Amino acid sequence: MDTDTVHKEMVKMRVLITGQGNATNLARMLSYYGVDVEMLHPIPLRGIPKSMGEFDISLIMGVRWWNIVKSRSLPGKKIYRFQGTDAHQLDWRERNLLKLLDPPILYASEGLRELVGLPGEVIITPIDTKIFNSSEDAGERPRDVLYYCPHGREDTYRLDKLEEYLEAHPGEACTIIGGEVPHVKMPDVYISHKKYLRWTTHDANPKMPYEALLCGCEVWYNDERITDVPDNMIMENSIPKFIRFFEAICR
Repeated sequence: MDTDTVHKEMVKMRVLITGQGNATNLARMLSYYGVDVEMLHPIPLRGIPKSMGEFDISLIMGVRWWNIVKSRSLPGKKIYRFQGTDAHQLDWRERNLLKLLDPPILYASEGLRELVGLPGEVIITPIDTKIFNSSEDAGERPRDVLYYCPHGREDTYRLDKLEEYLEAHPGEACTIIGGEVPHVKMPDVYISHKKYLRWTTHDANPKMPYEALLCGCEVWYNDERITDVPDNMIMENSIPKFIRFFEAICR
């Protein structure tokens, strides 16, 4: 991606993003497109320091009632984004506050929008293709199979299925990672493995199989071979949608 060209096409704006994890990844990708992004976590009770300046947008990632209450002191237009667990744990306080304030809402998936039942737009947080690609692939991959369980839960990540696979493929050695790896370090992990396997009991928008695919791995997800990355998971397709949404809110 020629980010210099993108900078000329996109309107400059200042965006304040609250949260961690996906919030940090989204902030990094928006910055590629010329958006002036600042991160904030947690949301302070009495607003942000004056030294941070003015913002066009405050994007609140993670919709919980205490974040809604505290975010009212944040600058600019407020947008609330449902990420996953927050939608599943939505209670009457959050629903009533959102109905009262009637703010713009973003959802990370169509399923979350159906679950919450409030109007809003679906734009997923895409994969950072500047980081996740096979450009650093040296050709020889020293390890066979990668199985990454970032939360280490057997019932979620189906270690029983992995055991069945390894019994059927005795010649393949497997790396099992049971804890969190910094997101920006994952490309090196993928590129050192030939194959990425994943079985889960539930997934909203799984990005890891597609990150691994972009890094050149053979990918199997819940017993199906993955060979293509969905268009809406590609940064070059989704980040401009975020920016157009922000611009529309600012008008």
